[in-house]
Amino acid sequence: WCGVTQLGWDEKSAHKIAQMLALNLPPDIACAVTAEQVVGLTGVDTGCGGITYPAGGWLCPQQLTAELLALAATRGLHVHYGYHVETLSAEGDGWLLNQQRNHQAVVLANGHSIADFAQTAQLPVYPVGGQVSHIPTTPRLSALRQV
Repeated sequence: WCGVTQLGWDEKSAHKIAQMLALNLPPDIACAVTAEQVVGLTGVDTGCGGITYPAGGWLCPQQLTAELLALAATRGLHVHYGYHVETLSAEGDGWLLNQQRNHQAVVLANGHSIADFAQTAQLPVYPVGGQVSHIPTTPRLSALRQV
């Protein structure tokens, strides 16, 4: 991992960074950085301070998911796509889905709808908007050493 630096480029991002810093995490996990320190860490002058996660990194969720599913399939995983699960109930040492299909284990991967089941209704989850932007590189960005 090369580290991750999050910039406080506007009021909203600065507020999120302040909330993280208020947790008083050990500096090897997260610490505040000035605009000058950002240049040293990233190799790019952003004009912004922020927070750095020295052991942080970035991965491609789609690629990671595909690789994990492929590995799990070699160990016996059976994936069932296109099956809408409305009810989930404990049955013996497994789970009964929609009162008709019994499975030893179930992975709930339904995003913001995770709390739709009685067993998960109390989870403190909520949907958030987000995106990953892919932009063409520039000579200036070629100096980038961190995500």
